[in-house]
Amino acid sequence: MRAVADDVSLQILEWSKDQEILRRQIEAVLGKRSSPKLAKKKKPTKHNAKPRREPKQIQRFWENEPWQENFISTLPPYIQCAGEDFAKGTFKRSRDLALNYPHIQVNSPCRKVWLPFDLDSSDAVRAHEAADLPAPNIVVENMANGHAHALYQLSVPVTFYARSRQSSIHFLADIQRGMTRRLGADRGYSGHLAKNPISDAWRVHHLRDGAYSLTELAHPLRRKVMRRWEADERESGLGRNVALFDALRKDFAYRDVRRFKAEGRSQAEFRARLQSIADGLNATMDFHAPLPASEVRGIVKSVANWTWKNFSVEGFRRHQRRASAKANAKRWKDHTPLSVSRPWEAEGISRRTWFRRQKVQNGANGQA
Repeated sequence: MRAVADDVSLQILEWSKDQEILRRQIEAVLGKRSSPKLAKKKKPTKHNAKPRREPKQIQRFWENEPWQENFISTLPPYIQCAGEDFAKGTFKRSRDLALNYPHIQVNSPCRKVWLPFDLDSSDAVRAHEAADLPAPNIVVENMANGHAHALYQLSVPVTFYARSRQSSIHFLADIQRGMTRRLGADRGYSGHLAKNPISDAWRVHHLRDGAYSLTELAHPLRRKVMRRWEADERESGLGRNVALFDALRKDFAYRDVRRFKAEGRSQAEFRARLQSIADGLNATMDFHAPLPASEVRGIVKSVANWTWKNFSVEGFRRHQRRASAKANAKRWKDHTPLSVSRPWEAEGISRRTWFRRQKVQNGANGQA
């Protein structure tokens, strides 16, 4: 074999097994054209390191108004969106990308900031005036037929976690039922996707800046209009979330968590068990339309995590003792023991005679 270049001091009779020497031999023969397999990778430095890839954003050539910035800031970072044709399905995108679609998700599965209503009347923009209700923050109108989505913003978001206040969850569901009846809104509307007020596909009416508290929304509503749906009506709106949340938490999670921990099973198995139960409840409970899968998963996650962390056998026993003591206290609240009242003294007879007469009287009345 011929000799290599001057930088290799010996004639090559065979290729070396040492990787460094082999690399120099190949460079000498091929004229510094190193083999890609044997070439050393350069360590990234501040000069040759690749720039960090930023998430793709949609560049906007206009400035949003303050109410638009407020609306965008309340949206989750990743949300569901859809085009004008729902038959093509929905897509999960980052918030900036989703804002370019006509329909977007306005609430996360377990956190409600917006209360949307689907108004199918031709004069939907003024539906709140006819119903004598507060003006919505945003009304997004379909220019073709006048139908619209009315969006009410909540000053304090209502969460659907196991540790959340149940009174706020039930109060919000009552308010939604009352406003749905007064506005004549579609009871089958799930509220998952709403018309995008940032999109150019709709005519947008901004009617109010400030958010509403639950008390402000409930003030013009009477108890009768906020009642639960009748037997011939099927549950819809946030009432479905409340029904599924309560059924899963009270009827299954509290019972099964003790068994799973006693058997040494994992939290993942417990959560999978609740997921299968929740899917069945969502399909079989008398809902006007089933909850979206994302909301079911959110309810299962919150119930499973809180129950597994906070629920134990000893804690369950303490809860039972407190509940029993509370029930007994309520039951015997107005009761006066015989040792205090001493009715036999009022009748002028002995205690033994009084109990004997009571026994005879109860036997005559058929009482034990």
